[in-house]
Amino acid sequence: MTDPLKPSPWSPSRPTNPLAFVAVRDPRVKIAILVVLLALVIGGMVTLNRYARTPEAKGVGTDMAPAAEVKREVISGVPALDMAIADRLTDYGAEARRRWPAEAVHYLLLETANTPAVYAYAKDLLPLTPGSAAEIEKDSRPWRFKFVRFRGELEYLREEDYEAVYGPPVPPNALVWRGRVRVSDRPTALRVVFLTTTGPSWFDANDPAPMPEMKVIEDGWVRGHGILVENYIDSSDGDDVPALLVVATHVERDFAPVSAESLADLPSAAREARAPFDIIRDDPAIASTETGGRAILAKEYPRPLYRFVRYAEGRAGGAGAAKRAEDKLEPESLATRKVWEELVGNPATFRGRYFGGLGALALTPHRYVPETITPNDAGVEECLNGWILTDQQKLMQFIAPASLDFDWRTRQRIRWEGFFYKVKLYPAQDGQDRLAPVFVLTVLEEVKPVRPNTTVHAVLAGGFVLGLLLLAYLVLREDRTKQSYRRFRQRRVAVERPAE
Repeated sequence: MTDPLKPSPWSPSRPTNPLAFVAVRDPRVKIAILVVLLALVIGGMVTLNRYARTPEAKGVGTDMAPAAEVKREVISGVPALDMAIADRLTDYGAEARRRWPAEAVHYLLLETANTPAVYAYAKDLLPLTPGSAAEIEKDSRPWRFKFVRFRGELEYLREEDYEAVYGPPVPPNALVWRGRVRVSDRPTALRVVFLTTTGPSWFDANDPAPMPEMKVIEDGWVRGHGILVENYIDSSDGDDVPALLVVATHVERDFAPVSAESLADLPSAAREARAPFDIIRDDPAIASTETGGRAILAKEYPRPLYRFVRYAEGRAGGAGAAKRAEDKLEPESLATRKVWEELVGNPATFRGRYFGGLGALALTPHRYVPETITPNDAGVEECLNGWILTDQQKLMQFIAPASLDFDWRTRQRIRWEGFFYKVKLYPAQDGQDRLAPVFVLTVLEEVKPVRPNTTVHAVLAGGFVLGLLLLAYLVLREDRTKQSYRRFRQRRVAVERPAE
């Protein structure tokens, strides 16, 4: 017969769970398990923190990012004009076109002077070209008071007293500037006569001086925005010249197009120091050695920049792959810190060299359109402007042909290739001025993220959960074992005392 006072092999004083027995008997094992679990937690935190610092997860640090995206704000809604005045215009026949449309011109000059939306509107403007002019000449009624843009060579520009030349009603500004632009000579001459209350002036953005001198436009090429009035015959010089009459809101300097088909038009200072690259000054040392050096480093120099964009346009994207192969454009790497610092510190020796790499878009790229792009002599009317954070956590700016535009978004993973153009100073969000290289891209394409190994992640997550459950079980089992053993001892003592 079994002795009731003798502990059973299955008594709680002898736990059947070997893990619980080990945990209870050997505290060092328990400590080791806790250390392993703590290491798993720390490893998970480190992994998440490292991922948060990657370009695709983070985008760009606020201390490095530009203070604001580079763009020109334009009014989106087309300002309303009094079309009843436009309907009263008559430009049918030579005699009607010679008459000065005093009511319409006075009204439009009043609107441009007093309505900011009319003065500043610059979106989706109708280009005045031989094609559009031919349609307007047939019947101007659908096109009257439309917002337009034009560019060409000045034939004359003069200041006039409006009342003395045109009579009443007199606009708010008695002095006006009248000019005529030859837009095209093919197939027949297309000319635009414009009237503006603002004296046309400009400063040369290609001038390496910190503050270029403001100059009055007297001749050469110009471009302008304005409001179309009607078909007109300009007889101011004694000859009848068919034209389109425009009340201009902006007239600025433009340039005659030049060729940019080869590197001979875009020489690198590392090869030959001649135009257009010889006007660029981007040695970082001038920021501290010259007065206005920081303003000089912030310049983009549109003359060589957009020639570079024109050159890259024929080698951009999938359509330009054959041309890139023909030119043997093999991208150099910027992955090492040494190469990056040499490029930023001595940009003249790297200008025009071809680089490439991986990164993420730091900001959503901005697309310049004909109304907002800086006037240039390469005939570039659209391009893409953006910032990339490389995999080495370096920030760079890029200018790309419009053909590389896509539905890009911030933090999108990309691969890029392009020519190094210059080093540029920009204001960062932390209030400091920083230096970043500027590249003219030929390749900008999305890199699909690698699909994570879900099996490994599942195993790690499962192991982590099991470890926590095991720890909880051991702790609870140990507590229950101790409680059961204490109760057993108490019963045994209670039974043995009467025998004593």
